[in-house]
Amino acid sequence: ESNLQVEFSFSPIDNYLTTTKTVDTTNVNLGIKSAVSNTDDFTFINVSNGTSNSKSTALSNKAYTHTAKDKTETIKTSGSSGSYTMKDGEKAAFTNITDTGNYITVSESKSDNIFIYSSTYTVTDVQNGIVKANNAVGTSANFLFKNEVSQKQATNYRVDFVNTPQVSNLNVSKTVKDIIGNVANGSDNTEFDFSV
Repeated sequence: ESNLQVEFSFSPIDNYLTTTKTVDTTNVNLGIKSAVSNTDDFTFINVSNGTSNSKSTALSNKAYTHTAKDKTETIKTSGSSGSYTMKDGEKAAFTNITDTGNYITVSESKSDNIFIYSSTYTVTDVQNGIVKANNAVGTSANFLFKNEVSQKQATNYRVDFVNTPQVSNLNVSKTVKDIIGNVANGSDNTEFDFSV
């Protein structure tokens, strides 16, 4: 006879989803890069599509850590539609946002933006260093939220959205006309101010 008693206590492994936002100003004029990258807000929505990838349930009212461009962290809560907003250089980090084994869709929208963008995203299984989608064109990433290498380790995914403002050349020319509308002859050194 034995008085041995054994108790087991299991804590579930946390899972993580991080979304990042980058505005790529590589081709933007140096003098306005900062203004362009800081102008627009981008709205993101997290949705669970269930294990069969056929449902659509908003991951609403979920707490997350918002990291600003200056690395300041703030705890925020997503909206009733699963929405949250970020600017260039910011990220949103969720813990235990949904059960592992569900498909997730992370979508980005740009309403009332000043600039027109081309958009790409990359989905990375951070825990295992596996890129699931690399520079995919579009604003909606759908993926299986599961550690497919080892269920004994955390599920940790990062979705990086990159928006590149569309740019074009601007040519400015000046023609001076007299009061009648004829092109003035000779040299005219009058300076004119231009605003773009």
